[in-house]
Amino acid sequence: MPKPLRDAISQTWAAGQIRAWSANCLEARRVLSTNSPSAIADRITGDRS
Repeated sequence: MPKPLRDAISQTWAAGQIRAWSANCLEARRVLSTNSPSAIADRITGDRS
């Protein structure tokens, strides 16, 4: 996960900015799902299942 995103999650949580924290967490989930080993393998092999 990119450090700026990790930092943003920590900072918004510490500041009690729940909406911003939630948005950052959703972005983190998107980043992780598109960069997981299986997602990368699917892009390499062309699988879209």
